[in-house]
Amino acid sequence: MANVGLMGGTFDPIHNGHLLLGRQALLEQMVDVVWYMPAKAPPHKKGKDITDAGHRLAMVRLATGDDAGFRCSDFELARDGFSYTVDTLRLLGEAYPCESFSLIIGADSFLEIETWYESAGIMELAPLLVAGRSYARCKDPETALETQKSLLEEKYHARIHFLRNPHIDISSTAIREMIQEGQDPSAFVPESVLAYIHEHGLYHAHGQRITGNAAV
Repeated sequence: MANVGLMGGTFDPIHNGHLLLGRQALLEQMVDVVWYMPAKAPPHKKGKDITDAGHRLAMVRLATGDDAGFRCSDFELARDGFSYTVDTLRLLGEAYPCESFSLIIGADSFLEIETWYESAGIMELAPLLVAGRSYARCKDPETALETQKSLLEEKYHARIHFLRNPHIDISSTAIREMIQEGQDPSAFVPESVLAYIHEHGLYHAHGQRITGNAAV
């Protein structure tokens, strides 16, 4: 039986922070492999513009293709309706009965997990592997995360591990904004993903392309 770490999200686009978090879960031997799973219709982004699923899946494939510990999964994209994490975990358990699954999430998501649909079910089905304390966007992240950990363990018997991952202060939103403004995000995005973005004109302002550090 393999222990699979699940990294879900829109990945619009996938960036180095996502990849470092997965590598850290592997490095700490919390999982045997990490599945990067783009969401089709995240309920918390209802009404927001999201890049076509085909593009997002292609970028994840490019970003993960050279790493033996990573796998790109279209499991959620093949489903209908919203991508609720608890439903994904249940369906994965049915489809892959010989695998166990852990959920890799960011610190801010961890602090908000009780607002997720059927959060109790999520914590019953999968251990939580949480991004390091420096990722929490609050005044006292260490106290906030430790308090949340104690609360969730007591209330839901949650299984929680904090990953010791290096901090990269970047988001997919910030990367999209950088590209729209003609800035070069190559420090934060895999080269193959950035080439794909430029090739397909994703996130660019009308008529704008980026070569190196210059917009043309």
